[in-house]
Amino acid sequence: KVIAYAMGQLGDRYVWAASGPNAFDCSGLVMMAYRQIGISLPHYTGDIISRGKSVSRASMIRGDIFFPERGHVGIYLGNGKFIASGGRGVAIDPVTSFYAARRLV
Repeated sequence: KVIAYAMGQLGDRYVWAASGPNAFDCSGLVMMAYRQIGISLPHYTGDIISRGKSVSRASMIRGDIFFPERGHVGIYLGNGKFIASGGRGVAIDPVTSFYAARRLV
């Protein structure tokens, strides 16, 4: 449900501090996607990174919260890709850097 929700937002605009329904910032997208399974997250990347348990880059699985860099967050899709809201809006990008990852479930 987390990934399905995020994928359903592909192409939505990036707007700072937005959490839907037609525009998102990066933490807003993650927050709303996890809300679909009853997990409440703060709307701030700096607080999301303290939730759940730490996961290494090599151990990431679909649905993990992925931080490619400090201050940016998305959801890992598997196969070296993640979904996030950024300059192009909600989009899928390859994992080319790694700052941290967290697993909530």
